[in-house]
Amino acid sequence: MMFQKLRPDLRKVAEVYRVLQVEEEIAQNLRFDPDDLPGYETIRHFINDLLDDETVKQVFYQEVETIDQELHRHSERLGEKT
Repeated sequence: MMFQKLRPDLRKVAEVYRVLQVEEEIAQNLRFDPDDLPGYETIRHFINDLLDDETVKQVFYQEVETIDQELHRHSERLGEKT
């Protein structure tokens, strides 16, 4: 599970869902509205059925590309100071 890499203490979907309910910053970082979280079943489906290794890899590389583009706008290069 992707969340276990970020938070090894989270072993079950129910634990992840509780964290999303309590930790507003984590929910926001994952682009959830803390005041209008999806239901448990939607989160479970997302984690168990939609997040495969290829999807996580694609998201990672898209994020790195976005970071690189933003750094380029500020005349910085990825890997020099970052």
